[in-house]
Amino acid sequence: MSAPLLDMNFGLRCVAGNEALFRRLLDKFADQHAEDAAKIASALDAGDRELAHRLAHTLKGVGASLGLLLLQEKSTEMDAAFKAGQPPDAIRALLPGLADTLRASVEAARGQQI
Repeated sequence: MSAPLLDMNFGLRCVAGNEALFRRLLDKFADQHAEDAAKIASALDAGDRELAHRLAHTLKGVGASLGLLLLQEKSTEMDAAFKAGQPPDAIRALLPGLADTLRASVEAARGQQI
């Protein structure tokens, strides 16, 4: 079973209930990370495995801290593939799911009323 896209209660708990801060963090996430799946693909194409891994790992942390639980789940899968030394093609196979989840997460972050 998959995690929810956005767990508002969890995200608000992470910022001690500060709704204004949570709103700013959701906006910052949407502004700074919307293109990360494309950046991961570009890094893999360029042979920069380290950058691609760092981007996936960052999405995992951002997802965890904002309550974007499905994003955390998908980026954790990719992070684990990097850590396990999976070949680029195996990691690329995870990109469509991560990209779809990232797109939905950005939409949820931008549209969320707090």
